Amino acid sequence: MAGSVIGEMGALGGGLVPNAMGPAQQNAGTCMRGFLFFEASSLCMLMMLRVMQIRWARTWAEKKGRARSA
Repeated sequence: MAGSVIGEMGALGGGLVPNAMGPAQQNAGTCMRGFLFFEASSLCMLMMLRVMQIRWARTWAEKKGRARSA
């Protein structure tokens, strides 16, 4: 399961990069807009992962990182 998810993310990134950079190069004459798009999407994903990490940790840990007793 995890291998297929990783493969799908790689395929998405491999297809998204040329499809975003090509039009950015054609329309603006530079790839800067494409790089800014990827930067913004990466920061968005990083923030989402951080929020989910905090929520997930609350399911099994108490304050100060101690495991909840059963």
